[in-house]
Amino acid sequence: MYEILSKYYDGLMTDFDYDAYEAFLAGKLTGLTDGYDMACGSGEMTVRLKKRGFDVAGCDVSPEMLEKAVGKAHRQRLNIPFFVCDLNNIGTIKKRDFVTAVCDGFNYVRPNNLSKVFSTIYALLNDGGVFVFDISSEHKLKHVLGNNLFFEDNENLTYFWQNSLKGDKVKMELTFFEKQGDSYKRSDETETQYVHKASEIAAALKGAGFKTEFFNEKFKKFNESDNRLVAVAKK
Repeated sequence: MYEILSKYYDGLMTDFDYDAYEAFLAGKLTGLTDGYDMACGSGEMTVRLKKRGFDVAGCDVSPEMLEKAVGKAHRQRLNIPFFVCDLNNIGTIKKRDFVTAVCDGFNYVRPNNLSKVFSTIYALLNDGGVFVFDISSEHKLKHVLGNNLFFEDNENLTYFWQNSLKGDKVKMELTFFEKQGDSYKRSDETETQYVHKASEIAAALKGAGFKTEFFNEKFKKFNESDNRLVAVAKK
């Protein structure tokens, strides 16, 4: 995943409000010490949490994204451990105070695996621990992304993003044209994101033992027409 996209990910995320999200997380993690930033991507939020004083480790399923995260931490002289981890199969890792997963990581978790993953995260949290994550909502995946085509034409990169909605999943086919001198190199990637209804998320978290609040992308109370669901779950 993200073999090509990792090169351009940060540049394509300029409209994502990391500052507001960081402040929101800091408020929800008050009093906690250490944690995991899962599906950390290029490590943007991992680095921010570290600079806030948290003892945080980052993990992601994509080695290419982790390479970007390691470089970002090193450039800022931050000692952050990063490791490969698939949300669909987390495995056994050391208990910590919190888990975060920013920007759609849980849309890659298969619906039939959601309850198992939440139970695994519950088990790896210390008592009083907090789990904060977000997903692109059912509304966004079905009615905004849906079967639509998106494209962007930049100085060094042109890409096309074609979505195909089939039931409760969206297949995303991305075609990149990277400028190399006077020519362009074409690369293709395919990703699949899964629709998770808010009611299903709530039931799975409750089943795992969490007490949960839902927010939207503005960190106000979530409703079904919002594009992003942010969950704050406490053990």
